[in-house]
Amino acid sequence: MGELTENVNGQKPSGDLSAIIHAIKYIIFEIESFAYNYYKPVTRYSLVVLSLCSLWILTLFLVQRFTVETVILGTGGTFLLGAVLYLVMHVLNITSPPAVPRIYASDTEFLSKCLDNCPSLSATYRPPLIWGRNPHFQTGIMGICGRFSWTYPDWERRFVEGKDGATVSYEVAEPANHEQKDDVTLVIVPGFANYSHTHYIRYLVVSAQNAGYRCVIYNHVGIPGDVQLSVPRLFNYANTDDLAAVVEEASRSYPNTKMLLVGCSMGGNHVTKYISEPRSRPQQVVGGISICQGYDVYRGLRCIPRLRGWRKLYCLGFSFLMKLFIMRNRKALFTADAKLKYDLDESKIVRAKNILELDELYSRRVAGFSDVFEYYKASSSCNYLKTLSLPLVCINARDDPLIPPRYADPIREFVAHHPKVMLVETEHGGHLGFFEGGVLFPNRTSWMDKVVFELAPVMFSYQQ
Repeated sequence: MGELTENVNGQKPSGDLSAIIHAIKYIIFEIESFAYNYYKPVTRYSLVVLSLCSLWILTLFLVQRFTVETVILGTGGTFLLGAVLYLVMHVLNITSPPAVPRIYASDTEFLSKCLDNCPSLSATYRPPLIWGRNPHFQTGIMGICGRFSWTYPDWERRFVEGKDGATVSYEVAEPANHEQKDDVTLVIVPGFANYSHTHYIRYLVVSAQNAGYRCVIYNHVGIPGDVQLSVPRLFNYANTDDLAAVVEEASRSYPNTKMLLVGCSMGGNHVTKYISEPRSRPQQVVGGISICQGYDVYRGLRCIPRLRGWRKLYCLGFSFLMKLFIMRNRKALFTADAKLKYDLDESKIVRAKNILELDELYSRRVAGFSDVFEYYKASSSCNYLKTLSLPLVCINARDDPLIPPRYADPIREFVAHHPKVMLVETEHGGHLGFFEGGVLFPNRTSWMDKVVFELAPVMFSYQQ
């Protein structure tokens, strides 16, 4: 075939290289502006294809092989390559830029103290370049590998009896040095189905020890495999009595210490609920830090039947874990007395399709609630905030695949008129991921851990 002698507008190619380059840049700029203003989710990725096509046509012109065959072949190959790049960019979410965390607080004095002592809140949070902007990678890698560290802290297992006679276990890890002037203790409350030996908890404890903090790690009842159940029940969302027993025992063991509670996911809900409830607490408790909690359990779990995609898979994972722990402790949980007292049907519990059915058939009955939604309302920390008197910092990621930004509405509204409370939202981080830095391999210390240690001195400066 002959030369392609007309362009899109029917005009002869000018042969002026600078004019062609200028035209290509102008077209890309105009489409990019249009894409960013009107069609951000899709056409932003199509810019990759457009840029590649323009580069191909420019190359053909420079090597003087500007024929119909080369244009068609090159454009087809370019679109195929662009489609692959589109998928990669879409999966890795590369176009989402790092950002400074959003901070919500009405108490200017408290906010000023936090910002002065916590430079990470004023700096851009930069997740790992390759995969850190995908929330599922952040969440999954955290769940499987933790912080890329398999170090075990030097700690001691202890026990305390709960309010109903339950055997509650906890670990005590003494500080590795004397960097802290005062006797300070972090009471760490793990997330759903997690305990002291979970990856991210272990690394948080090791980092805290190296920073001069004593750690008390609360274990949810029924999770440690080497602790036998003394009552026929497991942990649940609503019960903070077990946490209270551990905090009170720690306060008796260390009467001169100050205690800051740090909760992750469901543990964050427990921490917020515990420090907000109208109950007696040791004077040593100075406040709490909550990470990636959902605030309103009722709002989150009542929509389980309508879940789709990734959130449905996460929900199935939670129900699988809960059934796993139920089955592991079935002899203690399904005694004749327990079945009669709580009206439990073991066969139905085993066949439960999701966490909503599991809570209806098991959790709410053992917890003593008439229906599952009453149980969820009693479990939600947002329903206790009105009686909060201690400092509280809540941290959430806006791309959390389990906790959408709208779930933080209760705390966002609360901080607008309540002193010594702050909400921090990052653009990236997933659910408890918050890996930071690097291209493929992140920094050893996560952004989450770093912020906890930067905020701790501010929280310890407050005393009941």
